[in-house]
Amino acid sequence: LGVIINFMRSLKHIDWKNYIYKKNERKLFTIILNYYRLATLEYINPKIVITFIDNSELFHWFSKNCNNIEFFAIQNGNRPNWELESFSRDSFHLKHYFCFGNYDADRFKKYNLKVDNFYPIGSLNGSIILNEVENGNLINNNKYDICFVSSATLDTKANEITMDYYLSYELIIKYLAKFIEEFNVTLAVALRLDKRVSPRLSKLEKDHFDFIFSKNAELVERNKLSSYYTALKSDVLIGSGTTILAEGFGLGKKIMYCDVSDRKIFHDHNSIIL
Repeated sequence: LGVIINFMRSLKHIDWKNYIYKKNERKLFTIILNYYRLATLEYINPKIVITFIDNSELFHWFSKNCNNIEFFAIQNGNRPNWELESFSRDSFHLKHYFCFGNYDADRFKKYNLKVDNFYPIGSLNGSIILNEVENGNLINNNKYDICFVSSATLDTKANEITMDYYLSYELIIKYLAKFIEEFNVTLAVALRLDKRVSPRLSKLEKDHFDFIFSKNAELVERNKLSSYYTALKSDVLIGSGTTILAEGFGLGKKIMYCDVSDRKIFHDHNSIIL
């Protein structure tokens, strides 16, 4: 009952005339659903809400519209230029953001994204792996010459940005397939999709790499931190738009970021390392 009461009270904050006049029923439904979720959250009444999904639009909305709860977001991946540009300046808000470093904080400020407090702490996943290595639980060796870190979802609705990215991505993969065949090097592909979460898309990804590399690569299925484990077993890490390369560099690995598109929105790196 408390949730319903809070929810009904919150409806007064909705600009009904604006949504009805513009006939934006989908946006109106989203706002109503968000207020219901907020009413549920306020009824639970936690002191702190923490997420590892720092690019969640719902979490941004909560952080902006709930004043009596502290919201903590932990950065879980690099945010390329196109993603920072895509965030709504009206709804984006983070009260407490544990980010990779000052560079990331500067980039969010550059794009006028509202963050009350930055805490540059580095990568959480990277620190977990580093701790495992230092404690002797993981071996940092070179079983593979190259690890390609998959970062593309094959079944994404195409638009101008995604088409440019995938065309660039596919070209990189084809060059890599030609290279490993010509120079007889060992390759591992750290798959992006977990078959337990997305069985159909995971199979598409695996079949695609099987076709490109003609069985000349070991495909490592996604399982928790499996991409990091594979990276540790490789001499050189190659990828496009994946955070693991930067984290691997911090673990002492050689890396190669690749972007053969004509756009500057898929990365934020200086040209000297790209």
